[in-house]
Amino acid sequence: MFPVVGLVEGLGVDNDNRFEPRVYPVDGYLGITEPAFGSATGFSTRIRVSGPQEYTFNSVGVLTSNEVEGNVRTMTWESEHPVRFFNVVGGRYAVRRGEGAAVYYHPSHTYNIDEMLEGLAGARKWYSEWFAPIRGRS
Repeated sequence: MFPVVGLVEGLGVDNDNRFEPRVYPVDGYLGITEPAFGSATGFSTRIRVSGPQEYTFNSVGVLTSNEVEGNVRTMTWESEHPVRFFNVVGGRYAVRRGEGAAVYYHPSHTYNIDEMLEGLAGARKWYSEWFAPIRGRS
């Protein structure tokens, strides 16, 4: 196989791998929808990550510990409420904080950070009004 620039008709989609037509029953929102992945039951987390001193690590919950010993940084994140999924990321990040939000970014990629913070603050405000108050710290 060799890469081809552009669209090649007939390659990719056939009768065996067509996309979902997105046609749902009128009452499809009723009842319980099982998650596509992860647990259907919430659980608490305490995630402790160690790595290079110059890295920042993030996970779900609240940062409860950030220690540096020698050239090793160890950060601990704990959930305050049950979660159904969690992630762990790490890197040489810079951070910019806004109203109840924070954006972690590569120091040379500063484009749109203010807009991202504005969007996160707006989402936090409206989702808190529409659904339930969003608690937590940034």
